[in-house]
Amino acid sequence: MTVNKKVMVITGASSGFGRIAAVMAADKGYRVVVAARRAERLHELVAEIEGRGGVALAVPCDITKSDDQRNLIDTTLAHFGQLDVLVNNAGVPIKGSFVDTTVDELRRQWDTNVVSLLTLTKLATPALIDAQGVVINIGSTASHFSIPGWGTYFSTKVSVRSLSDTLRRELRAYGVRVSLVEPGPFATEFGERAGMGSGGGLPPEAVAQVIVRLAERPRRIVIVPWFLGPLVHVGGAITSLLPGLVDLIFFVIGRRKLRREATERGQQALPS
Repeated sequence: MTVNKKVMVITGASSGFGRIAAVMAADKGYRVVVAARRAERLHELVAEIEGRGGVALAVPCDITKSDDQRNLIDTTLAHFGQLDVLVNNAGVPIKGSFVDTTVDELRRQWDTNVVSLLTLTKLATPALIDAQGVVINIGSTASHFSIPGWGTYFSTKVSVRSLSDTLRRELRAYGVRVSLVEPGPFATEFGERAGMGSGGGLPPEAVAQVIVRLAERPRRIVIVPWFLGPLVHVGGAITSLLPGLVDLIFFVIGRRKLRREATERGQQALPS
């Protein structure tokens, strides 16, 4: 077991990338603080890490609540005296279109995916400056596109990418590095909730490995897996250069979907 005495806080650590990254970081000697709403899972994770000889602390919280955010940072500093790495991993998908999504679901998604990332980083900034630390934001390759049927999930990840740029350029002068990880489709509980089905996607260990590596050697942005990078950039360029064509394609797809659903319900099809 490597010992480096650095402290890493990971949100959304009860499953997926966050959980695996916590175990990997602890194996490398990080003292890990894991945060999520599901307390039982966090305590199971801490027991697993301690069983491997690591050090971990569970702080159950709703990351969208200001008091819970402040308690997470205060508890970390009270327990370990420092905060070296903040991993903003918490995220909420929405299965279904914007039309089918409720206002409460939309608010919850934006509060979790965007607002909490910004406000938690703000609360952690003094400690991160003291430690000359690292912020690692978990975005998505979805930030390069806008595809109907995902509510506003893609838009939240565009915001995460933009915020990461802003934070990186401002906090670098204070000695704090900011990295952005943009995963593609991976086999996680998050993916199942997003409607991708169980077992679909790539092994999530690849993203967790990148998170832990960035804690030591920060980089501006890492797309995982690497081979999606060219596809993402080409797709993003097409969307920017030919927005009318992209709009038309999705209009045709959307109208066909609505007509099919109307037919299945026995209603009159929508006019062409």
